[in-house]
Order: sequence, then C-alpha cells, then structure tokens
Amino acid sequence: METLHIAMVSGAMPPKPNAIGEHAFNLACALSDKGHQLTVIDRGSRRSVGDERGIRRLTVRFAPAYPYHAQATSWLNREWVLNQIKSCEIVHYHSPLLCPFVDDGRTIATCHVRVHDLIAAERPNTARSIIEKVTMYPLQWQEKHLLDSSIGIIALNRSIERTLGNLSERVVVKRIPHAIETSDYTRVIEERKPNRVIYFGQLIERKNLETLLKAFARFSSRKRDARLVMVGRGNLEARLKVISRDLGLSESVEFLGYVTESRLKEELAEASIFVLPSFEEGVSSALLEAMASGLVCLVSDIEANKDVISDGENGLLFPAGSHMALAELLESCSGNEDLRVDLSRRARDYVVKKHDWKVIVKDVEHFYHEAMDHATSSNHSVVSSKRRH
Repeated sequence: METLHIAMVSGAMPPKPNAIGEHAFNLACALSDKGHQLTVIDRGSRRSVGDERGIRRLTVRFAPAYPYHAQATSWLNREWVLNQIKSCEIVHYHSPLLCPFVDDGRTIATCHVRVHDLIAAERPNTARSIIEKVTMYPLQWQEKHLLDSSIGIIALNRSIERTLGNLSERVVVKRIPHAIETSDYTRVIEERKPNRVIYFGQLIERKNLETLLKAFARFSSRKRDARLVMVGRGNLEARLKVISRDLGLSESVEFLGYVTESRLKEELAEASIFVLPSFEEGVSSALLEAMASGLVCLVSDIEANKDVISDGENGLLFPAGSHMALAELLESCSGNEDLRVDLSRRARDYVVKKHDWKVIVKDVEHFYHEAMDHATSSNHSVVSSKRRH
C-alpha cells in the first residue's frame, strides 16, 4: 500500500498523555512501523520541535483562554503549524481537544466521544460538575467545525457512528474501534486471587466510583478476604477516601494513585475482577486492557460498554448507578470459578481478534485511501457540474 506523510493531532501525548492522546500516539507508532512518515502534534507551554520514539513531534503553545481555549490555541499557532506540515497528505485530528489548523481537503477526524453526550451525561449535582458542563458548550462549535472540515470521520463505537449518519453522504464515515497491544498483557487466567477487584482510570464524577465503593462494601461484608485496588488520580480522590472510610473499608480498599506501567500490569495479573461503573465513556482503553489481562469485566450498561461487552458472553453488565446489582455480580463471580475462567478467556479472545493494533492499523490505512479517493471523486463531480452550467 502507498506510504503517506501523516500529521497526527491530539491534546496531550506521551510522556504525560490523556486517554485520547495515548490512542493517537499509539496509532502514530503503529503507522510508522508500517513505513508511513509521521508527525505528531500536541500542546504544551511553548512551541517546540523534537523527536519522540523516532517520530517527529511538534508542540504548539497552549492558550488557556477558558472556555475558548481550543479556538484560541488554534488561532495562536495556525500559521506556524501550516508551515510545518506542508508536505502532509493527511492531517488526522482526535476530537474534541483541538480546533483544526487546516481545512483544505486533508483532514481526517476521529470522534472519541460526541460533545453533546458529555453534556447530557448523568453526573452528580455539584458545583464542579455544573462548571464543567457549562464550559463544554463552546466545544460543540469546535466539533462542528472539525467535522465540517473533514474528508473522512472515524467513529470509535456504534453510538457515535449513529450520530454521524447525517454526514455519510458528504464524507466517508466508518467505525474503527480503539486498540491496544494485546501481547503486552498476561495470558495467565487461572492463577488469580478470586476476591481481588481492581479499578484503574481517572477518579472523577463521570466514572461513578461511589457506586463501586458501595457495592464493594456490601460484597466485602460477606467475603472477608475481598480487596479493592483503585489506581489513578482525579478531583474526587479525597472524597472517595472519605467515603471508603465511612463505609468501613479502610483495611480492604487501597488507593494507589498513579503507578508505573509495569506496576499496573502486576496489579492486573493479580486481580480477578475489573469494574467499570461509568455513567459515560467513549471507548475505555482500561476495559480493553483488563480484558487482555484475563480479568472478568463487570461494566455499566451504557452504550459504549455494550459495544465491547456482550452480557454473559465476554463480561457482565449492570445498570449504571445500581450498587446492589453490582454487588450481586461480584458475589456471582467470586463464588463460581468456572464462570470466571470462561468469561475471562472469552474476553481475551475477543479483544485479540477485534482490538489489537495489528488489526486496527490495517483498517485505518484502508480508510485513509478510501477517504482521499472519495474526496477526489467528489471534487471532480463538483467541477464537472460547474462546467455544465
């Protein structure tokens, strides 16, 4: 397949990525391994040009003009970026973190989550949540600008794909799911601590972690050896520790904060159950990593989770917000080793077949060429129509 020069644009890439930035950078690495020329673009305190794992890296100067920071950052850096990426045939944005720098027929967008879904997501009625919700409204204009400028749009799950249906006549829209390097995770399923539960990710409102703590309190009252490991940080960390203490879980719940990748994999290799109780997700890389690690995955029944987990086939679903239902699932998995092993194996098999980078990078390559061909033919049709008139 013809090699391309691609610019990959996101908000925060390694060494301190967010989930979207990590996906964007890993995709850049996978494409680079296939022989394509990659430039990655993220944001920081100042402009710079460097190298990250053999890939050219541009950092644009971030403009903290909230809630219009995305538009301000684009305006501040546009000319500089355009000069740096003249030779790129594809400029691939990962929404909704940055406004497009180009709108000249080279733009591909990946929708990790729709902004209106973030606004509509159920969340606690706190002052911080209300402020976060209000500041998201300007992002809707930014998202529309990006999608209107794109020749092709990638949706990470079926729910997002459905919301983009009205654009499918003008541009190529395709669902290409999130990916991980499945070979990086342990394949041992049987040798696990049966009552060891893990959550890893941000400790924030939309992750609905109070439900997890309440469910675990009920579960651990009947399983005295039960342990819950919470990996990650966020604005709710202090509050969750207080809730944990008030529920009498000080000895059975461990908050690890941020950990190294190797430490996380050690924790995943010891645990037997992963819980994702979120009110809202795009596509959870934590869920895919837990599946690849051979854990039973208990996840809330939101659409993004149901895009990956088929209830009773490769994991178990519970109503978001129902700690009673989650506690029952914890007990079911703890008391049935055959069920745990069967679900774990099916989960790992599924993620290897559907979400490994070796599979996904081929889909992205084909998508680039499909979108470019469609844009070329569309432009030719427009020119021909104008000549007839």
